[in-house]
Amino acid sequence: MSMVDDYDGSTYEAPEYGEVSDPTEGVDLDDMGGPEDETPLILLLAASTGDASAIIEQYLGETILGSLGAQCVEDWSMDDGARNDWKTQTQNALSAAAQDAPGDKSYPFDRSANVQYPLITVAAQQFAARAYPAIVKPGDAVSVAVLGRDADGQKQARADRVKDYLNYQLFYRIADWEGDTDVLLNQLPISGCGFRKVYYDAHKRRPCSEFVNALNLTVPSDAKALKDAPRITQDFEVFPYQITERQRSGMYRETDLLLDGNEDDQKPRQFIEQHRMHDLDGDGVEEPYIITVDVESTQVMRIEAAYDELDLEIAEDGKTVIRIERWCPFVKYSFLPDPKGRFYDIGFGHLLAPINAVVNTIINQLLDAGHAQVAGGGFLAAGLRLQGSGQTNVLRFSPSEYKVVNVPGGDIRSAIYDRPMPAPSPVLFELLGMLMDAARDISSVKDVLTGEAGKSQTATATLALIEQGLQTFTAIYKRIYRSAKMEFQLLYDCVSRYGDPEEYARVLDIPGATLAKDFNEADLDIQPVADPASVTNMQRMAKAGFLQGFLGKGLNDEEILKRIFEAADIADIEKLFPPKPEGPPPPNPLMIAEVKEKESKAALNEATATKNRADAMDKLSLVAERGVMNGSGGMGPVAQQPGYDLGNGGAQEVVGGPAPGMG
Repeated sequence: MSMVDDYDGSTYEAPEYGEVSDPTEGVDLDDMGGPEDETPLILLLAASTGDASAIIEQYLGETILGSLGAQCVEDWSMDDGARNDWKTQTQNALSAAAQDAPGDKSYPFDRSANVQYPLITVAAQQFAARAYPAIVKPGDAVSVAVLGRDADGQKQARADRVKDYLNYQLFYRIADWEGDTDVLLNQLPISGCGFRKVYYDAHKRRPCSEFVNALNLTVPSDAKALKDAPRITQDFEVFPYQITERQRSGMYRETDLLLDGNEDDQKPRQFIEQHRMHDLDGDGVEEPYIITVDVESTQVMRIEAAYDELDLEIAEDGKTVIRIERWCPFVKYSFLPDPKGRFYDIGFGHLLAPINAVVNTIINQLLDAGHAQVAGGGFLAAGLRLQGSGQTNVLRFSPSEYKVVNVPGGDIRSAIYDRPMPAPSPVLFELLGMLMDAARDISSVKDVLTGEAGKSQTATATLALIEQGLQTFTAIYKRIYRSAKMEFQLLYDCVSRYGDPEEYARVLDIPGATLAKDFNEADLDIQPVADPASVTNMQRMAKAGFLQGFLGKGLNDEEILKRIFEAADIADIEKLFPPKPEGPPPPNPLMIAEVKEKESKAALNEATATKNRADAMDKLSLVAERGVMNGSGGMGPVAQQPGYDLGNGGAQEVVGGPAPGMG
């Protein structure tokens, strides 16, 4: 697969060098055979579209193109040589991780043991096996966070549309994105860093996100970050038929690339794509370009501007270019930063290489010692004659085999001397165990992390050990998520600049959804959706179990259930919930029950009070009747006598004897 497909939706090519006395006054193209215009060439370049080769041939001569190609190849070779130590270590680490056959050894004897213990292989596989499912969730890699107030929910609705479309691009339009991510996570712990290249392919009419091996991307070692590097060079191979296709399409220049008559005419050629700052228009200001060169012939095949009109900052005079925002399509994924602060990071391939070499030596020594002890060996007397034609003085025995020798029985012991063969040293076993423990400490590959915990260990203790053992990996995951956020931001920019509005409307199928309005960075932030602190199913389920205890406590139960289902990797969660009814939501049954209970209590209290008042009136009537019978003619005096309480809604007789006047 080629790495040099169209970088963006337009084709921008470079005009000729020009000698100008006053760069702020622009360049007169008429002196160079072009149309007369006082506009700076950088502006013309940014506004140009169409056939790339036509612009190159018109404004750049073969001499300039040849010197430019030679300079690109020379700069690349210089940068590649500066990282030679790191490159050699990485190549050896990748070979060790792939368990490449080391070949035969001749020391300490021919075909001695040459075992390569897979320390780096196991460490890399363990990391990738834990990272891949945590980082790449099916159909859901990008999340869009809303910044600022969102009273009416319009921002969130737009964020959801952007999220759905970006995930659609990653999982359905960019066919190799998930596979490339798998390769990235397997190589990253070995080499220490890897790269992603995000750009828009005009031929395929979609964004692209490709994995680039760190060995194939050369950056000056003293650069602190990609955006600060004066040049970034990607090397790749292109087959001759691909070169011809791209020349016919106008992507590459029409130029003859001479082939050696003795070699395969379909052998791939090495190309470089160099992203560099260069002053092509001769105005004294370097501009960012992408220059594709055939390494063998140093022929420039394509020149492309790494910017467009939106990236130019122009002075008030309309001619002077103040600043150019450089478009960098590469994102660096880091495993462990280099302790010396160099650009290229380190991985298990660098950290475990010395230990792995010693482990290999000890294992091979133990095997050779066991081999020598089993095989035996020693000295034979010169007078000892072995039986059989063609027999040599070397004896090799198979099990249950006896050899015939021409010697009297009493003399054979004195004719053969067995050389003492010491047993494998137990000290080597102890040293081997210590080194293996050190390797596990570096790679954080413990028994509990590989599913081999003790049977008597509680689930809580196991979870605590896993969390402690994954602290190193958690820091690495955060670096990966930070890089993933930058990758998704580049994807967002590609869609924002070059996306297809018709495809956007067709995919979402939402009335009123427009690409221009939705992809507005003013109040959106792009970030990965997964949690870098949750890297195992057990950790996610533990968090889900914690949330489960809050169901029915007045919180958002539906959201709690969604998070529990997500932790369990349940697909199509939305289908598990009943559709929301249109109109106002029904009243809460618990609230209805509470209201009815309060109404019942109030009715009971009212009935009790009514009964109490009725009882009091009955007693007062009885007292009044007794007063009439005694000739009092009324109840006034009686009611005020001691022994009667008419308060609290009724009369109550006080125990203790008849009231005065009732004797």
